[in-house]
Amino acid sequence: MITPHNQSTISLTSNVDLLVLGGSIGAVACALSARKKGLRVLLAAPLHGLAEDVADHWRFEAGDECNDPLAQRVFPDGLCPTPLHARLSCDAALLEAGVEVLFGTLPCGLLKAGNGDITGAILAHRGGRSAVQAHHIVDASMTASFARLCGASFESWKGGTISVRSRLLARDPKEVQGTHLRSIEIPPSYGFDSPEDNPLHLIQTSHDIKLDAWDTPALNDIEAKRQLASFQAAAFASSDWGFFLPPVGLTSQRVKTWNGAGQFDLHACASDHKNQWVLSSCCRISRDVSAAFTAPAASSLIGWRLGEHIALTCENDVLDTAVAILPGEKICGTLSGMLSPLRRSTSDQDKERHIPIDQSQAPTLETVDVLINGGGTGGSPAGISAARAKANTLICERMHRLGGVGTLGRIGRYWFGNRSGFTSELDRRVLESYDEPRFAKQQGAWWVLEHKQDSYLRMLTEAGGRCWFGAVGTAALMEGDACKGALIASRHGPGI
Repeated sequence: MITPHNQSTISLTSNVDLLVLGGSIGAVACALSARKKGLRVLLAAPLHGLAEDVADHWRFEAGDECNDPLAQRVFPDGLCPTPLHARLSCDAALLEAGVEVLFGTLPCGLLKAGNGDITGAILAHRGGRSAVQAHHIVDASMTASFARLCGASFESWKGGTISVRSRLLARDPKEVQGTHLRSIEIPPSYGFDSPEDNPLHLIQTSHDIKLDAWDTPALNDIEAKRQLASFQAAAFASSDWGFFLPPVGLTSQRVKTWNGAGQFDLHACASDHKNQWVLSSCCRISRDVSAAFTAPAASSLIGWRLGEHIALTCENDVLDTAVAILPGEKICGTLSGMLSPLRRSTSDQDKERHIPIDQSQAPTLETVDVLINGGGTGGSPAGISAARAKANTLICERMHRLGGVGTLGRIGRYWFGNRSGFTSELDRRVLESYDEPRFAKQQGAWWVLEHKQDSYLRMLTEAGGRCWFGAVGTAALMEGDACKGALIASRHGPGI
């Protein structure tokens, strides 16, 4: 096990010209073009694959002309064949260019110089937290979580609803409610059994989800609400995440008219801090322009242009980082977690640097009775049980569905074990609640993965529990020997 240097310093093992936070097609294009101009680039993707705005939302249409090398690669003939094609295209392009990529990595703080300039980010990953210095930082997350963490000024949101879109695959479009987009051919290698004479059909649905506040807890609640609203038992599968246009953006709007991605004013992507950029529809554009901005091909071209612009303006001055910090309120207790380097080898240990980390404050997200870190085959039943016992319960799950190896792991049958108690209750629900004839002969020993995912979430919600998807505990909040909470990193921001 790698032990942290100590709890007052954090490892600083990366110093790059450009740090890209996000895994969208625009983020990948920005990283590629900057690298091709000679910059040292690190891309930190929050999920476990790239092109998230295409692959995770099943947005297979380019939506605009493909005028940069990445868009042309992802959208041959204007369409992306499969989610896997989008991911592999981005993977291959970054590998060929020599861009370093981290998956499942979320911003969890920032680095500050003595004069107050932001000079990098704290990244939360499977090995703990690490510090990365960067001359330029591009926040390509859907809701500009790093820009919000840095205190950038956003338009006010007084509450209301937002429209969240989902996409489903169905064998018969008449069985699923929604807008029929087109028939789609899924190669057998992708894991779906679709006979050539019976193609799957791509259906889009939209649901209005209540959003009380423009903050991390409210944004983290959206995905579970979306899954419950959009689920249809007759659908063969559904997009990993819901897609929505943020209702607010950075203040001081510059772009109110869309003249195409090639003419887009890149200064609209500038954040409130020096050398910081927002590459999403949260940048300085009107909400009327945001739909055109988020068309995958448009986002790719804007990202490509932004990477080139950063390369032209990037200076090679020495960064002066004084402290790593997570802005927020003063916390009661101490944070205990791995503050380890991104990589470690014998040759790297002598070069490893550490900088001070101030862990005396952090945003407070929630106060709950029971926090469960991980919603797999153990965490999901634990959350349901705690909620049924009237505890205020929150599950934080880094993936996009509950159930772990029994759902996302695609292990859809039992082999051995005692199937009693809660297991038998869950099996009955999965078998009886969805009118599913696929595995009737197996009588619960086999199950439809999507139905078990839905069962876990509905049972948790019915008991009064909640789940944040794309969220993971990265440090424990300790009071003496007692654990009183956790530092959570999520797609929409970190906090206690």
